Amino acid sequence: GAPVGTPFNPVPRAGNLNSSSALLIAQRNPLLGGGFFAGSLDEVEIIRRELSATEVADLFEANVAGKCPESCYATQNATCCAGFASSSAITICNYSLSPHTYSWGLSPLNGGPPGCGPVGATAFSPAFGSVTVPAQGCVTVPVYIGCPSNIPPGQSACYSVSIFNHDTGRSFGCQGSVRRVVKWCWHDVPIDPVPIGSIHEILAGTSKLLQFEVGRVGQPSPGMPPMTLDYMITAMRGDNGEPSQGVRLNGLPPGEPYIGNLSLEAGGQTTVLLEASYDEEALIGYDLVAWGYEDGDGLIEPLGEAAVRSTTTTGTSAVPGEPGQLPGPADVGRLLLAFPNPFGKSDQIRFRIEGEKLAKVKLRLFDLQGRIVKVFYLENVMEPGEHSVTWNTLDNRGQPLRSGIYFLRLDVDNRSETVKLMVRP
Repeated sequence: GAPVGTPFNPVPRAGNLNSSSALLIAQRNPLLGGGFFAGSLDEVEIIRRELSATEVADLFEANVAGKCPESCYATQNATCCAGFASSSAITICNYSLSPHTYSWGLSPLNGGPPGCGPVGATAFSPAFGSVTVPAQGCVTVPVYIGCPSNIPPGQSACYSVSIFNHDTGRSFGCQGSVRRVVKWCWHDVPIDPVPIGSIHEILAGTSKLLQFEVGRVGQPSPGMPPMTLDYMITAMRGDNGEPSQGVRLNGLPPGEPYIGNLSLEAGGQTTVLLEASYDEEALIGYDLVAWGYEDGDGLIEPLGEAAVRSTTTTGTSAVPGEPGQLPGPADVGRLLLAFPNPFGKSDQIRFRIEGEKLAKVKLRLFDLQGRIVKVFYLENVMEPGEHSVTWNTLDNRGQPLRSGIYFLRLDVDNRSETVKLMVRP
């Protein structure tokens, strides 16, 4: 057919969108006859600044995850300097307008993405738990991760964080890592009273002072000269690792790294202070990565990291979570409490029985065809309170289940609750 109407002209035009008129979404201007869009719209959002072409493309490519209804951050390159455990944390952010309860679990990530060694981190304390995250807020849960002894110095052991939203059934996750140092211990030490490894919230248009403790590995030796470390701190996008254009470091233009140096004798320590700021609120958070020449091979490598995100209010980020405990008052009435999702070998399912009387309990697992593949309890009479069952991902015949999606159903007397469970033996 023949083209109809005026072709679209993508050339930018100068103008002003300020108006006192009502904003109409999916409705024609009443002066032009009114009428509504004959279809459905989802995830409508008004952003207070112009998006770059790259950001628009990222939102499009991310499909349903592009609007970031929820996300998580796990401490990256947490350094193992002394002792047997590294102080880390996971932060779960809920950008929706309602509070949600999440179950989370940690598992090794063997041979992960670039930067990860062939063997993942294996010792977690705690390894799983549950937490309620307020609307448009974040909660940080401190965890300790065993320092890997089966990887060489200078290499990182990675782990996976699997998270399940009890209210929506959505599963998502993130990755973290711990790193065996060679010569330099680089720690993010919050000045504010927040958990180590949490995301630093920065009010848009203001700045925040961050603090890093830096130590030189080794024992002091008379006559040995100090060693100099030339370092560079740069802001990277937390979702794809690309350099950011949203964070200022020590007043430099957005996206420009901060470069410095220090000198320490073996066993010495010092402090590096860094001022980070956002001119405007950003869509996503950023990692501030400290780079340096660590092991003498001439290649610049990550020494340590901190995470920052912008906000337009004081926010609720870095509210300490208590992993593994019962949800708060907002979750009164919930039956299933916590389980890793995906579920691996020797993980636990936690649930509770309310009231003060004995109750009949059925806990069963169904496949996508509705067939029962595992019975944990069948009309068992149990005491009120919290209960747990350890499962090795074997079915009723003692055979390993195939990886995939299943449905976990809990019946307590006349009440029932069903959740989607990913099983990965």
